[in-house]
Amino acid sequence: MKRDSLISIILSIMVLISIGLTYISINSHSFYNYITNQDVEDSLETLPDDSTITDYDVTAFYDSSNLELKNVLRPSGYYFHENENFYWLNQADIQQTISAYFSSRPIIIDNPNDINQAENIYSLFEDDYLEIVFPELLPMGLLNNYLGMDEPREQDFQINQILIPFDGSQTIYLINSQTGEFVRGRLTEQLTKEELKKVVSDNTDTFLPVRRYYGNYHFIYLPIDSIDVVSQLYTLDELPDNLFISQMFSSDSQPQIVSTSNTSTIYRNYRYSLEINNATKRLDFMISRIDDGVDSNLIEGIEDSFNMIRQYEYWPGDLRITNIVNGRITYRHHLNNLPIFTAPNLPDYGSSTVHLRNDNSHDVYRFQTSLLIPQAFIDGVNQSYTIESDEEMINYLAERGLSLDEFDYATIGYEWQADMEEFQKFILVPKWFLTFDDRHYALDQIDSDTFRNHYEEVIMQAEEEI
Repeated sequence: MKRDSLISIILSIMVLISIGLTYISINSHSFYNYITNQDVEDSLETLPDDSTITDYDVTAFYDSSNLELKNVLRPSGYYFHENENFYWLNQADIQQTISAYFSSRPIIIDNPNDINQAENIYSLFEDDYLEIVFPELLPMGLLNNYLGMDEPREQDFQINQILIPFDGSQTIYLINSQTGEFVRGRLTEQLTKEELKKVVSDNTDTFLPVRRYYGNYHFIYLPIDSIDVVSQLYTLDELPDNLFISQMFSSDSQPQIVSTSNTSTIYRNYRYSLEINNATKRLDFMISRIDDGVDSNLIEGIEDSFNMIRQYEYWPGDLRITNIVNGRITYRHHLNNLPIFTAPNLPDYGSSTVHLRNDNSHDVYRFQTSLLIPQAFIDGVNQSYTIESDEEMINYLAERGLSLDEFDYATIGYEWQADMEEFQKFILVPKWFLTFDDRHYALDQIDSDTFRNHYEEVIMQAEEEI
């Protein structure tokens, strides 16, 4: 009996120790932040204004994004037209196969400066075809994973579509759907259209049937039937301040704390300024130019912006360039091949943004990103959400006096929810997102004042320009 009692006591003690360790493990990040914040606050009380911050190397504990430039220039959609039927090639393996074809046998561009203007760009889409759509206009010279040409760094004609009509020719169209301009290319002799079509047509039973609609600039494809997509739940990890301080100021003079508050801290030296916002969990890094800069083009600007991503981006999954507006380049985080947006009134935790100077230098002068990254996937508590079919979406818009041809893109993505339990978790809910005037709105945001005000502003501006 004594032995049994002793064993019970020992087991009880071990259980209590286990529970305690588990609690510390779960809350260690918050505890770490508390301790480090206390250290900073205490140091601010005693250090003179000209004192500096001691570097602390934490880079060994985190891996920055291990991506190549081609990884962030990936298409947002692959679509196949055959015998009046349309399909969305939504399987990652098929997309990778098509990409591998062009990577090993790039499309030949004989005359990249021979830019044609189509009276009606939709007239190019009459035959059976494979269409590859990018989420943003990109300079041809960057798409060397698809295109082969001499002096690619000089080819800044921007495209957002590659159209491969399955006709009797080898011609391929590289299209800027916003201007209606295009450049002709051709397949190599080692890759015929028949071979490419066979890869696609042999798998139509696995593709998602869609209908084709006119969008603002190009076709938009919507599923004929509603589809079910599961939400995602992850625990959150917050990147520590010292991770960025030790890198961004590593080869320069030590930074000083020039401003601090309950919500943010600013570190600065003669060239760099780094603001850590503890309320929004966002980082803002500014670069002062110490010379006049050198003339360059958008291609070099995008390459330089990607260097910032490679150094300071810690999102563990996929990123893609989805917007380039007024020198602001958005690298949107993806999960399960779907882009991540955020619920209204939240900071954009689903992206990192690099700003280029609005001059001929295209120099990077600002980098903004989130301090929050996923830590562990929580299985078994996810919900299934029904994504609207084409008719349901068309009817939804019509009831609000809108039509699909007023929008640039329609894509299924995740919405980062506001409920984060003090930044301990995040929930991603799948929804339709519509792009209007370079801004993304979830379908259920179409009723919001935010969208309506933006919509009316754009309509009024268009009427004034007529």
